[in-house]
Amino acid sequence: MGNGNSIAWMSLMVAMLSSLTSIILLIWQILKHFLDGPRVQMHINTAFYDPEVEIGVNQREQFTYKLDKLSKGFLEGRCVELCQMIIENPGREAVTLYSPGLELKFSGRKKYISPELYKLNIRGVYEGDVFDKYDVCRLKPYDRTVLYFDYWNIVNSVVRRREGARGKKIILRGSVRVAGKNNKYHKTKKRWVINSEVYTAIEGNPKMTTYRVLLSSMSPYMPQETQNSSNITRYSLKYILQPAMKKFNNRPGVVELAQALEEHSSKVYGDHETIFYPGIQAGYQELDARGYSKEDWL
Repeated sequence: MGNGNSIAWMSLMVAMLSSLTSIILLIWQILKHFLDGPRVQMHINTAFYDPEVEIGVNQREQFTYKLDKLSKGFLEGRCVELCQMIIENPGREAVTLYSPGLELKFSGRKKYISPELYKLNIRGVYEGDVFDKYDVCRLKPYDRTVLYFDYWNIVNSVVRRREGARGKKIILRGSVRVAGKNNKYHKTKKRWVINSEVYTAIEGNPKMTTYRVLLSSMSPYMPQETQNSSNITRYSLKYILQPAMKKFNNRPGVVELAQALEEHSSKVYGDHETIFYPGIQAGYQELDARGYSKEDWL
């Protein structure tokens, strides 16, 4: 009897070990499937870009940026404030990405935006990938891509000008779609919570000059690079905007400022076909939305 019980007990133990081994192997196969396949990790950082010179990035995935040389340069009109989005594939298979952009949440609403991507030139070295004409990027195993967005103009145009915006919170996250994932957005784990009365990531939310507000509002209406019919880019705009503004003591009309810009830019860059009206109109709308009076000019 004793030997029979021992054999039965050993048989039971062997069966249990076999079942446990099968379960462990099944779990491992499931984990291996996810580990071997493509994976997407994303991070967003605040960045300040001095065209053709340098870029400063907040590497902590936080919204707030300290006041330093580059952020001071932004307030003075030399630099551009951007959102840097890093997308990595730590998996062992390539992944296809498309529709990179930002997710905005405001007053219970959710909106996905695909802002214009910036390609940066830092002392002749280009940084910042641009998806192809089909808005697609193929990311190899253990590879990454770095994107830069002008997110403030998106926040201003989509959220801030709505009624009841004052005092509300804006939640911003990076987003991208992954091919084969049922068109679902993959989003950054961390999010930025921005007060609707904040207009920059710089600590203390310093008030901007009229010149800075106009420059930020007009830049998206200018090309990033020189085009055949125009020598005016969003980076060269700063060299003609301030001299044109100095011709007026108070805020001029849209037509008057546009004429001053055309006159000064023709002297500096020669003949061109740049149209300033839409950018000026957007800038004046932004000044009104922030409560700047017509006397707040220089």
